This record gives sequence, C-alpha cells and structure tokens, in this order.
Amino acid sequence: MKKIITAAMALVLAASMTACGSIESSSDIRPGANVSDETVPEKTTEITENKEGTMIRLAGGWSAVTGDTSLSANAAAKSAFEKATEAFCGMEYEPIVVLATQVVAGTNYCILCRGRATVPDAQPVIQLVYIYENLQGKAELTNTKTIIDSEMLDGGFAANSGDLKLENNADVKAAFEKATQAMTGAELEPVVYLGSQVVAGSNYLVLCKQTATVPDAEPGFALVTVYSDLEKNASIIDIRDIVFGEYDITEENED
Repeated sequence: MKKIITAAMALVLAASMTACGSIESSSDIRPGANVSDETVPEKTTEITENKEGTMIRLAGGWSAVTGDTSLSANAAAKSAFEKATEAFCGMEYEPIVVLATQVVAGTNYCILCRGRATVPDAQPVIQLVYIYENLQGKAELTNTKTIIDSEMLDGGFAANSGDLKLENNADVKAAFEKATQAMTGAELEPVVYLGSQVVAGSNYLVLCKQTATVPDAEPGFALVTVYSDLEKNASIIDIRDIVFGEYDITEENED
C-alpha cells in the first residue's frame, strides 16, 4: 500500500518551493508516518487528559487522539495548521482529522489531509501532514506521508474527491458493515472514507479507529481495505496500522 510521490508531483513541488522558499524543520526531530504491515511498536500505558480529549501516549513520544479527532475539537492543532499553511505554496491542504501529537521543544502534530497541487486539473492526494510549532508559537509544515497518490499507477487507489463521511457513501457503508459484522479480535470504528480502487468489483480504503477486544486495550488508527465483489459480497482484505514517525522518501532524505 505504500505510495511513492510521482516524478511529476515532485517536480511541481520542487518548483513551488523554489519560488516560495524551502520547507525546513525547526527541530532535529523529523516527524512523519508510515503505513506499515508490521506490528505497531509497543505502547506505554500512560494516559493523560486535557481539554481537547483523552490522549494515549505511544512509544516514541507520540500521543494518539482517542476522543474527537476533528480539527475544530483540537484547538491547538487547528491554530498550528492554519499558521503553517497560510503562506504555503505548491499544495493546498484540506485538514480531515487530527491523529496524534508529540511533545518536543514545542509540539509536532500529525493531521490527515486531502491535498491538491496548485496546478490546473490536479488530482487530489491523501497525506499525513506533519506540523511543528515551536515554543514561540511559530509553526511550519515539516514532512508528509502519502497514503493515496494523485495518479492511479498500475490500477491503484484513487483519492476520494467528494464527501469523506462513510454515512454519505452508501455503497462503501454497506460494504464496510457487511465485511465487519462477524469480525472478531478487534473493533473497527470507521472515521472517514479515503478512496477506491476498481478491480473485479471495488476496493474501498477506510480510516478506522482500531481497538483489540481484550481488557484495557489501547486504540490506534488503521487503514482498512474492504473488498466488494460484483454480487455485493464484502470482506476485509487488509488492515494496516498507521505508525507515527516516518515520512515520504525524498532525495534529501536518502543522502
């Protein structure tokens, strides 16, 4: 499921950053996330409360949002996002949900966004966007992780360009409910519908909160792929945990 930014998109962003100034991190920590098949790193049991909801502290210092994930319900993340993107060039970002925070010399935020390059006829992408806000309140976009790219390479997923709510996408909602009705071992709570892939039927990608059905289980976020065949039978074919702390590969990062 791992997507690499296309050469065309890279050239667009490179040109835009040349005109508007490059993106540089204000700390030595390079935040990011990876959509991985591997097991989520062991989590601690530290749970904290704040006015914006319960946060579960994960390994690596990241705290997953377990309450309301909307930007409006997370005022600090909303303020940082708006400051970081108000003069940002090359891409326009629509925030979808706030997934996690990390306290450093300031705060890192991981926000799931739908983005679109500022060029004619650009197709949307789905990305994890990393915002850093320092102790003086200055915020900047530091890294991204692409979940769905803007081009359907090799018949890949296309980003949802319409309503992201599952309840407003009847076919996706029906397939998800049918695929999870007899599921055991974990509970999946759909958050947003991210995109689709045409096969012999359809694959649907849904961001979910995932909680193992064991005592005191800590919730996390996962990308769930639901397959719906031509007869409307549905099943889950992939569940990939979102692991915070990695980001898209670039030439700079490879050096």
